[in-house]
Amino acid sequence: MENTITYIAMDTHKKEHKIALHYPGQEESVSLMAKNTSSEISKMVKRILRKAPGEVRFCYEAGVCGFNLKRKIESLGCKCAVIAPSLTPTKPGERIKTDRRDAVRLLMMFKAGLLTEIHAPDPQQEAARELTRLRQTAKENLMRIHHQLTKFLTRHGYIYMKGRHWTQNHRAEISRRRAQLPKQAINASDVCCWRYPGITDIRVMSVRR
Repeated sequence: MENTITYIAMDTHKKEHKIALHYPGQEESVSLMAKNTSSEISKMVKRILRKAPGEVRFCYEAGVCGFNLKRKIESLGCKCAVIAPSLTPTKPGERIKTDRRDAVRLLMMFKAGLLTEIHAPDPQQEAARELTRLRQTAKENLMRIHHQLTKFLTRHGYIYMKGRHWTQNHRAEISRRRAQLPKQAINASDVCCWRYPGITDIRVMSVRR
């Protein structure tokens, strides 16, 4: 039943979370704090479960904690919604912001049904997303370094005129003319293949536009 549900809203951060909860039958909400560790979150959830008369529902805005926090809370027997921050209602002119106020405000909107929950991917889907993001980041980093090196070489009088930059022919030409480049020049071909530690066999070759 609706009047037996305990609602909890969390203002999440890297190191600790500010929590606002409302037990059914009580007028005032309760404020808590929990460190962002698996053991502290487990203790907090179990403490609430012991006191709650019925169903327990958590929510927090999508952000630094990703979806691991949701999975942890749900593994302990509670429901947990991850909220879209961009769709959270805000009052015009509301300037004073604190973690506790944010948690209480989120709690009130959660109870009123004014929040929009986002779909939480399963671990396999999330891993695929992370891999895609990492690859895109690596490509962007590589392109930025290519631009920096091209400008560096241009400042020192080396301008490649035989086709597109960072092709095999371009890198081979740089290697052949390495002795003619300034001493501060680096071997540009070294940045054309990076291996990222912790990710199995991901190689980012020169960016193809």
